[in-house]
Amino acid sequence: MTPSSFPELKDEVTDLECMELLRAGDAEAIRPLIERWEKRLQSFVFRYTQDRHITGDIVQETFVRVLTQGKKFDMNRAFTPWLFTIAANLCRSRHRWQRRHPEDSIEAATDTLQSPRPWLSQLADTGEDPADAAAHREDLQNLKASVMALPHDQKTAVLLHHYEGMGVREIAAVVGCSPRGVETRIYRALQRLRVSVRR
Repeated sequence: MTPSSFPELKDEVTDLECMELLRAGDAEAIRPLIERWEKRLQSFVFRYTQDRHITGDIVQETFVRVLTQGKKFDMNRAFTPWLFTIAANLCRSRHRWQRRHPEDSIEAATDTLQSPRPWLSQLADTGEDPADAAAHREDLQNLKASVMALPHDQKTAVLLHHYEGMGVREIAAVVGCSPRGVETRIYRALQRLRVSVRR
């Protein structure tokens, strides 16, 4: 496969073939990777950060890293864990930066908490009693806060397993531990999260 043949084959090119093209200097090979993985990365990163603006920045930076570090990619390695390792590391770095600069995060956090729809329309859609709806929202906020408070490795493992459908071996490659270690982290994370949900 040559770079000139890429436009006609872009819908059929596998992740590893894209990486081969990137290693050969064909920057256009990033396009099918973006088309294939952007939504999944957005899903993972938003659940990690709970911030739309930060999510966009991290997903964009993830693909920049794929493009610029493509020549270092080990072709014997699975692509998916490598991609999510980049995203997870960027999430952790951003979280650490926010803890050191909390005043710079107030505006973004406020924007994240604002609902895209009016409160009354949400109640109308659910058909719930107002008191039940309020309790449900409180439970959801408690759960979100608890997820945000999890240690990085536990949060990453839970999000990748429960929302991205990754197996423990893939997650182990992302967080850098054994599959048994992933199972332990997921178990501990779920134990912590259970106390956030009303019985």
